[in-house]
Amino acid sequence: AAPPLDDPLLQESRPYRVFSHILGHESPGSLHALLNNKGWIVGLTSGIGIDCSDFSFFTLTLSLTPQGMTHHHKVLDLVFEWIALLRNTDEATLKAHHDQLRQMAGYNFQFRENGDATDFCSSAAELLFDYEPAKLLVGPTHAGEYDANVGRAFLNRMTPEHAIITISNSDFTVEENYKTEPWYKAKYRDVKM
Repeated sequence: AAPPLDDPLLQESRPYRVFSHILGHESPGSLHALLNNKGWIVGLTSGIGIDCSDFSFFTLTLSLTPQGMTHHHKVLDLVFEWIALLRNTDEATLKAHHDQLRQMAGYNFQFRENGDATDFCSSAAELLFDYEPAKLLVGPTHAGEYDANVGRAFLNRMTPEHAIITISNSDFTVEENYKTEPWYKAKYRDVKM
């Protein structure tokens, strides 16, 4: 878990956007390309999955092939090795990625198409809870300068010890060490990483 997105430090620098962009990139040499070339995934997405008033979850979702499912431990190892590489990336490189994303967000804002006026008013009214009126139009897309300390703190939480790993499989077979959840009767197990 990470602080909620409306935390002033996260709201200004938005380090999760950089990490999501890098982890979810599909270019040659990326995590996606590596796992895809092995035939282990058909899709990879990353970003903030849940944002509540007390916390947020950064999620990395992998859609595994049947072959990937048989190698899911190796897939997890590669994911956390990739995150370790990201954690060891120099600040100048992370700042350059942040600045590029910030520039693209500026272009998207500058050249966005007009939408439905009613939807805009409704969205703007909701945003008044999070942004002062002067920042209402740019608030959701604007990112300030990259804050290396906030970025490091965010990355340092992305470890196996802080992870909630969920594996869903339509070919699921129950083994002896599975428990049954009392309300929905779902089978599950807790595994120490």
